[in-house]
Amino acid sequence: MKKILIIVFTFVLVLSYSQSKKVNILIMVDGNPCLTVSNVSIETESMNVIKPQYIVGTVDFIQNDYEKFIDDQSLNFKVNFQTILPQFSTPINYNISLNKNILQQEYVIINIFNI
Repeated sequence: MKKILIIVFTFVLVLSYSQSKKVNILIMVDGNPCLTVSNVSIETESMNVIKPQYIVGTVDFIQNDYEKFIDDQSLNFKVNFQTILPQFSTPINYNISLNKNILQQEYVIINIFNI
């Protein structure tokens, strides 16, 4: 019985992992990694808004959204997100535009400096 439970659990993990895709992106603001990022959205000129999940260091896409994003022919994409910085009590919205070529790198670090 224990072996069957382990096999079923492993199958569920493999199945759930195959349904999502990750892009390694670390968002840094003022030299510190953003630990609380919310309301992440990605869009291009020809694609509807996609709302992936951001966990420090990775952006997790649903399989279909990942394929739409990668297959999209636009050269640039916009990333919108919200974060709370230690020196501010209210969330700050960031809207940045990036070239899609950066996704060819294994790991991307986005440094944002508030002036």
